[in-house]
Amino acid sequence: MSLDDGRAGREEGIERTRAVNTDWVEWMRGVAVQISKRDGNVSTDELHPFATGFGWHPTEPRCYGAIFFPRSCWLKIGYKQSERKVCHARPIPIWQYIGG
Repeated sequence: MSLDDGRAGREEGIERTRAVNTDWVEWMRGVAVQISKRDGNVSTDELHPFATGFGWHPTEPRCYGAIFFPRSCWLKIGYKQSERKVCHARPIPIWQYIGG
C-alpha cells in the first residue's frame, strides 16, 4: 500500500459517507462556512454543538471530515487539541474557508 492508495481510500470513504448523509453534510458545511467567515477559522469542535442542538447527527461520526470537501474550498491552517471529552484531546484540523 502506498500513500496514494491511502489518499484514494480516504477520498472513497468520504464520498460514500457524504452520499449517505448528503443533506446533513450540506447543512453542516453551510454552518462551517458561516463560522469561518465570522471567526476566521473553524474546527469540528465548533460544529458538534450545532448537530447536537438540532438533534441531527450523521450515520457515521467520522462524517465530519466530509464537511471540509472539496479541499479547493478550504485551507488547513493548523491543528488544535480537541476539547471534546470523547476525542481525548487528540489533534484536529483548523480550517479556513477560502471559497470556491
